[in-house]
Amino acid sequence: MFFLFYHSNFVSLLLLMRDNYYILLELDPSVRDEASINKAITAKQQQWSSERNHPTKGNLAQQYLGKLSDIKTVLLNPELRNTEAEEAKKILLVEKEEKNKKLKTAASILVKNGEIKENDLKALAKKFKLLENEITTILKVRVIKEEVTYKDDGIQLLDESVIKKIRSDLNLIRKKDLFDFLGLLPTSSCTVLWKKATEIYNQSSRNANKTAEITATNSLATTCLTYLKDETVKKRYQKSLQYESFDEIKELIDLAANDGSINVAEYQKLIAACTEKGLPLDRAEFYIYDYCLKKKYPQPQKVDNPEYRKQVQCGVCGHLNEPASNNCTQCTTPLKLICPKCGNAANSIDKGCSKCGFSIGDMPNAIPLIRDAKVELANGNFETAKKLLKEAELLWATHPDIVNIRKELEKENVVVEKIAQLIREKKFVEAQKQIIELKKINNSNSSIPNFERQCNEHITLAENYCRQARTVLSGDRKLDLFLSALEECADYNDAIQGASSIPVEPPTNLTVTKNKQTVSLRWTVPTNNKALKYRIIRKEGSIPVSASDGEILAEVEFPIYDDLSAKIGKNYYYAVFSIRGKNYSNTGAVKTDPVSLDIDIEEVKNLKGYVRGGILYLEWTFPAGCETVKIEYSHLGFPNSSNNANSIADFTKEQYDRKRGYVINQPVSQDYYFRVYSCFKINNTPFYSKGVNVLVTNSAPIIITYKVVIKKWFSQSAYIKINSDKQNIVLPEIIVIANQEGRPTTKKDGRCIMTIPSQQMTNLNIPLREVEEQHIRLFFANENDYNKYRLNPT
Repeated sequence: MFFLFYHSNFVSLLLLMRDNYYILLELDPSVRDEASINKAITAKQQQWSSERNHPTKGNLAQQYLGKLSDIKTVLLNPELRNTEAEEAKKILLVEKEEKNKKLKTAASILVKNGEIKENDLKALAKKFKLLENEITTILKVRVIKEEVTYKDDGIQLLDESVIKKIRSDLNLIRKKDLFDFLGLLPTSSCTVLWKKATEIYNQSSRNANKTAEITATNSLATTCLTYLKDETVKKRYQKSLQYESFDEIKELIDLAANDGSINVAEYQKLIAACTEKGLPLDRAEFYIYDYCLKKKYPQPQKVDNPEYRKQVQCGVCGHLNEPASNNCTQCTTPLKLICPKCGNAANSIDKGCSKCGFSIGDMPNAIPLIRDAKVELANGNFETAKKLLKEAELLWATHPDIVNIRKELEKENVVVEKIAQLIREKKFVEAQKQIIELKKINNSNSSIPNFERQCNEHITLAENYCRQARTVLSGDRKLDLFLSALEECADYNDAIQGASSIPVEPPTNLTVTKNKQTVSLRWTVPTNNKALKYRIIRKEGSIPVSASDGEILAEVEFPIYDDLSAKIGKNYYYAVFSIRGKNYSNTGAVKTDPVSLDIDIEEVKNLKGYVRGGILYLEWTFPAGCETVKIEYSHLGFPNSSNNANSIADFTKEQYDRKRGYVINQPVSQDYYFRVYSCFKINNTPFYSKGVNVLVTNSAPIIITYKVVIKKWFSQSAYIKINSDKQNIVLPEIIVIANQEGRPTTKKDGRCIMTIPSQQMTNLNIPLREVEEQHIRLFFANENDYNKYRLNPT
C-alpha cells in the first residue's frame, strides 16, 4: 500500500514538472489508439526537425526532439497513456475556463443590453481563436449587424452672426466654447447648464465694475440661457461647434487625398483627429464623407471591421481608447459609468441612461468638484469642502472619491456628536479631550466655542465645590459638596475620589423570588443612600464575599432587579453591594440559599400498554422537541424508592420508531406498573418530567362483583355489597353512576352519586334516596384498572 501511494504521488509530481505530451502533440485526449498517436508523433518530429535552425524556435525544437523517446515511452504504454490523457483533460479544462474568463472580461466592453455587434464578435473570435457560435453560446448574446450609413442628422446650424458674437466674447475671456465658459461638459443636461448659467449671470449682474470681461461674461451667460435652455437649441449649438472644429481637419483630408485616394490607415487617423476635437464618432464619419463628396475626392477606403470602431470614445475629451480600457488614457475619466439610479452600465459619452433616463452626461462634471473638495479638505477648509461635495453628490453620488470624502467629513460629525453626548451626560472632562481631537480635524468648526464654554463653566463649578469640601470636617456635609461637584461634572476626578473616600453602607434584607424564566431580587437601601448605586453579583457554587467575587450582572440605582439571564439547571447565589464612585461596601445583602429556576418538563402523551401474541407493547407520543425517555417498571406497584423498579436509562425516539414502541418479549405472568419520563437536555444537562403511569396486566384479572342491597323493614337503608375471587385485595378508586331511565353504559350515562376511594374491600353504605327507583352501575375511575380487574354486577 505504501509503495502504491508513493508511486502515485511520484507520478503526479513528474507530470507537474514537464509538458503534457497530448497537449505538446496537439492531440485530442480522447484519442487512445497507437496508430493515431504514432502519426501525430511523426508529424511533430518532422515539424521540429525543420525548425532546428530557426532563429527563435530552434532551441525549443531541439528540446522537443530530445523528448521523443520519453514521449513514445509514455504514450505507447496503455497505463501511462491513460494517465497522460486524463491529465491533459484537466489542463485543457482549466485553460478553457481561464480563456472563457478572459473572453467575458473583454466582452464586457463590447456587449450592451445583451447584444454584440457583428464586427466586435469577429474580433473576439480572431483574438481568442474560437468560432463565433461558440462565443455567442458562452456569452449568451444576440448578434446585431452593423450598417455603416453616412447621412446628415437634419439639425440646423446657428446663424453665422450668432456664432461670431459667441466666439468674440469667448476670446475676450479666453474660453474655447460655452461649455468651457460654464465649466461643464457638453454631455451635461440642460438643467445643469441652465442652473450654472443663471448663477454666473446673477453674479456678473451684481458687479458694478463693468469691464469688458464682465460685459462679455454677462453676454455669454445670457447666450447660455438662450441657446442651452433645451436639447433642441443645444444640439444646434453643438453642431455649429463641430463644424467649427472640423474646419481644422479639412487641411488633413486635403493632404490625405493628395495622392488620389484615402486608404484605411489614413481614414482611421482622420477619424482620430476628429474625435480628439470632441466630435462624436458618427458625426466624424459623416463630416469626412460629406467633405470628400463636396471636394469630389474619392470616398475613404472602408473595411468590414475598421479598427477605430473597436475603440471606446471618452465622453469628456472625445479621445478614442482601446476596448479593454477602463479609464480614458488622455483625461483619466472612467469610460464606463454605473447609473446611480438604476445600476445600469453606460458609456461616458452617453447623455442619459438607456434604462431609466438618468442624466449620465452630468456625472463627469462632478470630477473637478471632487478634486477641489479634496484640496479644500487638505487645507482644513471643511465648510467649503462640504459645499463642493454637496454639488458633486447631485451629479455622481456613488463616485468612490465622494464616498471617501464623505467618510472623512463624517469623522468630524462623529466627534461632534460624541462631544454633545458627553455634555448631555455631564462628562465635561472627557468632552474637553474630544474637543482637542475636533480641533485637529477641523479647527474652524462652529460648535467648538460653545462646547468649550460649557465645559469650562461646569468644571470651574465642580472645582469650587471640591475646594469647599476639603475645608469641612462633617462627613455628611463633605459628601454633599462632593456630590454637588459631580452634579456639575460627572467625571471630575477630585469629586469622584472625594465621594469614594466616604464609607459606604451596605444594603440589607435581600429577598429572592423566582418563576420559570426570571429571578427577581429586592433589597432594603441603607440609611445614608445619597448617590448610591447597587451592584448585583451572581455566583455558582458559593456565596459572593465581595463586589467582584462572581459575575457582575448590573449596577442599578433602585432596590430592584430582575435576572433574565439565569439558566435552567444552574444553582446561583446572589449578593448586592452598595457603590459610590469607586468605593464599595465591605459587605453586601446576601442570599445564603442557592436559587434555581423552576423546570416544567412536558410529559409524554397517549401512553398505553397491552399484551398481544405473547409480547408486551408500550406506546406513547413524544412531546415536541423530545428525543429521549426513561422507562421504569415494577411488578409490585408504580415505581418508587421501595419497590425495586427496573429502569431503562435511555430509550430514544429513533429506537421507538424502529421498534414501533417499547417491547418486552415473553413477559412474565405478572402485572407491569410502568412510569415513563420525558427527557429534555438544557445546557447539555438532562432534565426529566415527573412521569406518566400505565398498568399493563399479564396475569388473570381479579374478578370483583357488586350488588346494591336495599332494606325496608326495620330500618330503611341501602348499601353496596362487594365480593372478589381473591381475599384481602385493595380496591381501586370506583365511581357510582345512577340513571333513572335505564342501566348506565358509560361514566357519562347518568349522574355520579358517590366516589369510593381506594381501600380494602368492604361493604359500602349508600343513601337510600340516591338508589331508590334508580339503575345503578359501578365504574373504575382510572381506565388502566380495567387491565387488572373485572367489575361485574350480580
